[in-house]
Amino acid sequence: EASNQMERKTIHLATGLLLPIWSALPADHLVVNRIVDQEGKSWLGRLVFEDHLATLYAKLGIDPASKMDPQTVARAVLAGGSFALTRPFAMTLKRSLVNGQQRVELVGCPAGQLPWLKQLGCFTEVIRYTTRVFLPREQVEGIVITLAA
Repeated sequence: EASNQMERKTIHLATGLLLPIWSALPADHLVVNRIVDQEGKSWLGRLVFEDHLATLYAKLGIDPASKMDPQTVARAVLAGGSFALTRPFAMTLKRSLVNGQQRVELVGCPAGQLPWLKQLGCFTEVIRYTTRVFLPREQVEGIVITLAA
């Protein structure tokens, strides 16, 4: 029964000359894997999980916003990572612990953009005399899609 079912899953594999970039790869999964595709091509490399992609791209000097889809960004941030966006303005998405709750926060938002961000569904709180912008957990993917568009 299992052999008749097809399951598709996207994996990210760092391949090629890994030694020069070994320190940039995540330190929590050090296994080198060999993967053979349907055409018989063999790939040797390290798996990179979605929540580590943004950090890896930043360490390698690659603009992560141009390489990752918004759903992947949202999942990575919800998993505890941070993600720098350059459009529509420079900001960082990250998960923050506020009042004992995990929230998704936009850091570095210009004050002039607050009305627009509130129209998207974000909300603000003043904490220690600083206005901070948060995304509702149930709307993170939708707002990230709008921000990255």
